[in-house]
Amino acid sequence: MIKMFGVLLSVVLVCIITGHVSCRNLTASPNYVHSGTQLTLTCDVGESIVNGTATFRSSSGSLGSITYDDMNNCYVNSSSTPCSSTCSCEENNNRMIWKYTQSSTPSSDQTFFCDFIGDSDLFTTSTTVKRAVLQLPTISPSTSSYTVTIGRQLSPIQCTETCWPSCNVQWIGPNIFPGHGDNLTLSNIQKIHSGQYRCRVTNLLGKQTSQIITVTVQYGPDTMALDPAYSVIERREGSSIGPINCSADCEPVCNFGWIYPDGQAEDGNVLPRHNLQKTNTGQYKCKASNKIGTDQKIVTVTVTCKYSM
Repeated sequence: MIKMFGVLLSVVLVCIITGHVSCRNLTASPNYVHSGTQLTLTCDVGESIVNGTATFRSSSGSLGSITYDDMNNCYVNSSSTPCSSTCSCEENNNRMIWKYTQSSTPSSDQTFFCDFIGDSDLFTTSTTVKRAVLQLPTISPSTSSYTVTIGRQLSPIQCTETCWPSCNVQWIGPNIFPGHGDNLTLSNIQKIHSGQYRCRVTNLLGKQTSQIITVTVQYGPDTMALDPAYSVIERREGSSIGPINCSADCEPVCNFGWIYPDGQAEDGNVLPRHNLQKTNTGQYKCKASNKIGTDQKIVTVTVTCKYSM
């Protein structure tokens, strides 16, 4: 057995020792069978092909034969018809070549044979070629959604593909995520990593895409803002402030509350309209919190006398 590109190709080698080693073998190119793809079968006979006939066949039947005479003529199917596009002879390399196009993709790997009859010997050599395949990739673990805290790491998720010829494996995700290879690994996770991820495998048969994985990144209140965007307010007695809307970007959703200068607290993200008195001077704090963290925005209010000299 010869290992090539991670796939075992069964090749029968017939070697003759006559002062040197001469090997007879059958090779196939490309190394897969698929509907409409031309397969080149090369039978290396290990000795002169003059006056020899090579018959090519598969496990399902005969493909044809090539005869090479002592006048350097290469004929197809043991007749007087010269080889053209389907076959050829290489006397200097002791090779006879058959080109074969599969009419449909087989359900299993295909074994091809070369039966050679020469002036002094006969032998059979063979090679097995894998069928082209592209299956839907699977994900392990099979979990479809993950929740991760910002700054943490997502455990590796593996994409398993069954394809031949070998596939190009790519992870597709949010924000032009450049993920290549079998494993999806996200470290030091940030908000931009939230979204849907898929594993895509591609070979000559096309593309297949895995199930969708949803990653939710949890984070505390961020980009807090007030509307109107006050930080300092100066008003006279009897005038008013509010309403002021407080907002923040949070995952999961934040709870909001306002704390007044006298320590009184009120739930909600909106500071209601207030008629101001001198005792209302001080800081008004909007607090936003979830299970990840807490943040606040402060408005400093100064209330002056209603009538000033």
